[in-house]
Amino acid sequence: MQLTTYCALNCDTYDDTLHATCVAHLDDCAELLCPVYDCDLRPCLHDTRYNKQDPCEYTQALVDCASENYCLDESHVQSCEAQSHNCQLSCPVFGTWYVRYLSPLYHLASMPHGKELKTITIICICFFVFGIITFVLLVSDVSAPYGRYFNDKWSGMYGPPVPAKLAWVVQECPCVVIPVFLIFHDGVANFLQPKVSSFLLGLYLLHYTNRSFIFPFLIRGGKPTRMVPFLMAFVFCCTNGWMQANYLLRHYDSPMVLSLQPEGYSENMARLGVGTALFFLGMFINIQSDSILRNLRKPGETSYKIPRGGAFEWVSGANFFGEIVEWFGFAVACGTLPAFAFSFFTFSNIGPRGFQHHKWYKQKFENYPKKRKAVIPYIW
Repeated sequence: MQLTTYCALNCDTYDDTLHATCVAHLDDCAELLCPVYDCDLRPCLHDTRYNKQDPCEYTQALVDCASENYCLDESHVQSCEAQSHNCQLSCPVFGTWYVRYLSPLYHLASMPHGKELKTITIICICFFVFGIITFVLLVSDVSAPYGRYFNDKWSGMYGPPVPAKLAWVVQECPCVVIPVFLIFHDGVANFLQPKVSSFLLGLYLLHYTNRSFIFPFLIRGGKPTRMVPFLMAFVFCCTNGWMQANYLLRHYDSPMVLSLQPEGYSENMARLGVGTALFFLGMFINIQSDSILRNLRKPGETSYKIPRGGAFEWVSGANFFGEIVEWFGFAVACGTLPAFAFSFFTFSNIGPRGFQHHKWYKQKFENYPKKRKAVIPYIW
């Protein structure tokens, strides 16, 4: 956390010149420099060696003071120093568009340690509850009005259409933008350290970089989506992007209550290996299935065809099956409640979607493969 960043955003008046108003806030903000580590820097505030008139210098001085007084261990000091070194780059842009448009994200990123965990717990509970509700509704033939169901009988009540490519980019990109913002906010050097949490967040970003900025531009034609499901997907991605990144960056390597990790290095590494393998297997199935669906039609064709090849030999919703496996693997690799809550909600949302596709295919094609299941091979 950059102390000066947080303080500057709370100043009543602030431009490119450091104002006394902001300097006055430094005492109140000091303990927020490294809230992840529950480090109380207030005893350092009364040290007359530090120049409070230069917040950038003062930030580094507080880190030095914390180190001298054994408030932080060596690894935490290095992390905080890496953050404070970016201060000089941040100071000149305060008071411009940077503050006006990004200050809500800074306030969210500066949430106190305990409050973050309570918020994450609430979000996880909501994912489980709404996941169950979503599953029941979708299995009961309530279809989400996008794709082949865009023109269903009641789809008009979900608002005006949003072009497919635009909808995919805008609704999915928060899962990249928010984690990247938090990475820079907390210090890139800290993220680049060889840690399991950084590797796991890298997996998350890998999927959503493809889903946000590659997959939409490979769509051929593509029916639009309605405004309501588009906005719901956007809110979900904002919420989940913050929760997954926040937990992995700030809480995963600490013995926090939400961690479901088993004791023992070998067990953790085995879980990480199995989960990572499942993640990449699911991602491969998902990308391969999307490619099969894109290439079903020749240029100019608009009719639907029976997809064949890959996982479509076993299930109608092969792309959904791949993504379910992918996020289940992610949850296994993480071993955290937020990851399992996300995996559960993903299954509850796209599992029934695959089931609806399966019924639609069987109604439309008399020669549809009899042994093909809906979403999970040989089971459902």
